[in-house]
Amino acid sequence: MGLLTDPGAGRGKFSQYLVHYHSRLCLLMYVASIAWFLLIVYEPYNAGTYFSENALLPGLVKGEFNDKVIAKNLYEELKTEADRYPNDMPYTWLRSKLRQIGLDVYTHEYSLNYPMGLGVNYTGKNIYGIIRAPRAASTEALVLSIPYRPVASSNIGTLPGVALSLSLAKYFRKQKYWAKDIIFLYTQHEQLGVQAWLEAYHQVSCGKGILQHNDLKGRSGAIQAAINLELYGEVISHLNVKIEGLNGQLPNLDLVNLVHRMSSKENVRHTFHNEESWEGHLTLSSYLKSLKTLMLMVTTQAAGVPNGNHGLFLRYGISAVTIEGFENKERQYGPGFYQVGRIMEGVFRSLNNLLERFHQSFFFYLLPSSNRYISIGLYIPCVCLLAGGLLIRAFAMWLKLNEAIQEESPANVTDWPSVVQTIGVTWISIHLFGVLLVTQTETFSRLGLEFGLMTIDAISLAFFIFSAISVLLPIALRLKKINLWSSAPLLHILVLLEFSVAMVAVGMHNVSLALLTGVLYTPIALFLDVQSSGSFRKLFLRLLMLVFHPIVLLSIAVSGSAIYAFSFENLTSAIVFDAIKQSLMFSTMDRYIYGNWILTAGCVILFPIWMILWCVLNSSAPKQEEKKVKSE
Repeated sequence: MGLLTDPGAGRGKFSQYLVHYHSRLCLLMYVASIAWFLLIVYEPYNAGTYFSENALLPGLVKGEFNDKVIAKNLYEELKTEADRYPNDMPYTWLRSKLRQIGLDVYTHEYSLNYPMGLGVNYTGKNIYGIIRAPRAASTEALVLSIPYRPVASSNIGTLPGVALSLSLAKYFRKQKYWAKDIIFLYTQHEQLGVQAWLEAYHQVSCGKGILQHNDLKGRSGAIQAAINLELYGEVISHLNVKIEGLNGQLPNLDLVNLVHRMSSKENVRHTFHNEESWEGHLTLSSYLKSLKTLMLMVTTQAAGVPNGNHGLFLRYGISAVTIEGFENKERQYGPGFYQVGRIMEGVFRSLNNLLERFHQSFFFYLLPSSNRYISIGLYIPCVCLLAGGLLIRAFAMWLKLNEAIQEESPANVTDWPSVVQTIGVTWISIHLFGVLLVTQTETFSRLGLEFGLMTIDAISLAFFIFSAISVLLPIALRLKKINLWSSAPLLHILVLLEFSVAMVAVGMHNVSLALLTGVLYTPIALFLDVQSSGSFRKLFLRLLMLVFHPIVLLSIAVSGSAIYAFSFENLTSAIVFDAIKQSLMFSTMDRYIYGNWILTAGCVILFPIWMILWCVLNSSAPKQEEKKVKSE
């Protein structure tokens, strides 16, 4: 409180200038942040991709894979086996094929102790085989993972990828140049199987301990890189490369470039977020296409959910990507097992040349296309400008508050110990409210069972009830005769500081999440006027705050995704409501199983920030203060 007791504080010319013009400066910084982001999408202001790790030597790899007939025969054989086990993996067939090829084959079992509802256990089983490197002592390894999807699965089948991987294993087994072990991993239940295998391989538990698994009977060395292959047909239209991982982590850019380079070498169409790179003159359409691709990456990364099995490798320091091969239903001829097999051969032979882990290229970047990148040095100013505006606003408010205190007569001096106590209790209570929401989901589920509710309904109802309480909190404070008017300016300053620090901290790990929340909430946090006397302005701000409630924003985002997936004509309110409930449920389970912290950050940081701003906005002045404000 030294600044409040210093009579000379805030009297300087610079301080007075800042107090007078800070609103314009903050608005300028906000606009500059958005303008900067839009500018770096323009090709002259970003850079072309390149290889930092020369040891990859991708240009020297000459493809020799030619076992497309074997892959096709395996595919036909596998389809017959898959029909015999429509809801399961053909374990016996897979194990026998891997053993015939000459791999060391192992089975890995796991179970999920479902923490919600009745505590049902789910079981699964992975199969993996290892090609031991003839030129090394199993100190390093590469992984080729393939998710097995049964015929009865609602997802697109991956049988072509399984067949191609077996033919690759047969081809790789004959080669003598391998300096690293190659692990072929076939997982059940998508990301759940990958998470169980990785936890067993590294002997750690990343979630809440609800995923149990057996120890691995066969192991290799440190995993240097991983490729997750999802091939959907014999003939493909294009390959799509997925890179976003858990909590917004990204693989080393060299690995991403390697996959695109090998695809180009084999003349296979390759995309990022199903968008091809643009070659040619700079036009408005090319700019909008780059902006679309970048925004698709930003929204995917901000969600913090891996968009492929590769995303779970990243937390272990293993660079990994998913390669999707979409079936070409319009043509019977085109790229297929042969071309994709040669791409995989080139990728693994290049990775085999690595002398150490990926480290030279970027881990923090944004991609406007498959051949352009934006480094952290270019995009981080967007976050800094947003956070800087919040800090300037907080400092200017502090100076104005100090001036008001100095001008008060002794009879009207505010009881600052009482104000500070009110602030502390309010700030801590609201944050504990958010902590309670995210940590007591099991309790909510059990309470729901008492009333005959399914787990998904109980969890969703809890979020909606907490949201309603947050909106009605100012009314409850009035009924308790708790007025935040005196402490509202300091609460506003405190929330500005918290928001700016949180934005920078999150931006260093998941810049997309920091950017999206910053762009949405910064205007409200900046221009919220506690002592505004205009009723229309307060009504507008209240409506705007309700629209920007975290649950409302989630509903809008889910509705947008549903429209994108189902088209507006086929969309119904039931589909949207079910999608909202599923998003809340999946976010909760991702936290328990995988250690996803996006929901935690939303409940512990963003939700309390909104609640404090809402309480500050709805704080009412005492009658004498209200008369004074109106007279001014």
